Amino acid sequence: MRHEVGGFYAPDGIIDAPLGPLAYRAVLECKSAPNVKFVSQPRPEEAAKFRDSSKADFAVLIGPDFHAGESFAQEIEAHAISVWTVEDVVTALRIDVDTYECRALFAPGFVYDRLAELEWNRTHGDEKRAAIVRQILRREGYAAQSTIVGHVAPSDAPVLTLDAAMLLVETALTHAGATVCATREEIHAGMEDLTRAGEAIRIPDRDGIIIRRGL
Repeated sequence: MRHEVGGFYAPDGIIDAPLGPLAYRAVLECKSAPNVKFVSQPRPEEAAKFRDSSKADFAVLIGPDFHAGESFAQEIEAHAISVWTVEDVVTALRIDVDTYECRALFAPGFVYDRLAELEWNRTHGDEKRAAIVRQILRREGYAAQSTIVGHVAPSDAPVLTLDAAMLLVETALTHAGATVCATREEIHAGMEDLTRAGEAIRIPDRDGIIIRRGL
């Protein structure tokens, strides 16, 4: 929830995050830089003052850009200010940062590196790993099912158990040159995701799944 305030004696904005026991408040102080690129007088102490008077947890300073000099870095650390450029705000909007993620982004210091890390993790981190595990399970699981067609009776056909899935995923990742294999928890989560998505069917009495279609 965003509140627009402004004026000499109030912050330019207040954000109240409706996160139940993780709820927080952040004050926003915006600075302009007419005809120049950098904010010449950022005055981070003002944001800190408004944080205290507004009983907020975080104070955020926003501007076109800031000189990342040693003295300014010391000021924002001393006043515990999160510094955002306009470009940082655009990036946060582009990758659809939510209020829970902002909790970490509002930590003191320049937010650029934390935003870059968040975007990297979304592309190459847990979500990417989960997608790769699901792809391997569909491709290799269905291929394994296909190899036994006509060789065993349906009642004797094996299902994809967690242990078998781990072997398939580990083998596929090794062949792909991966240096880190998926964990047991990641593979179990992948099997559950496929089942919920209707791409696999759980066979309860066999403690495993079958893949409905490959890739």
